Amino acid sequence: MSSSLEVHMRSRFDTTFLGDGSEGNRYCTTVVAPILEAGGTVTFDFEGIEGMTDSFANADLRRRNGLLKGDTLVIPDRAYFQQRQADAIARMVERGVLV
Repeated sequence: MSSSLEVHMRSRFDTTFLGDGSEGNRYCTTVVAPILEAGGTVTFDFEGIEGMTDSFANADLRRRNGLLKGDTLVIPDRAYFQQRQADAIARMVERGVLV
């Protein structure tokens, strides 16, 4: 069973300005990556965040694209991308970004 995590960045890092890229990378390595690698999902909530440094923005806080599995390149079929797009649209509708 895969798990999901919603990270409220303001409360998690106790600041309105994300400035420590090392801290972001450390969090990704110890918390985010294991969930993603197990097939789970991670959602980042940036409400209350006023800015961030390049080093934090470039921290590896992103979902793996699934195109590399070990040393093998895997080309997902069209359904893979359609499902990702449908998921993103559903989240935007849920949050009121799209109507």
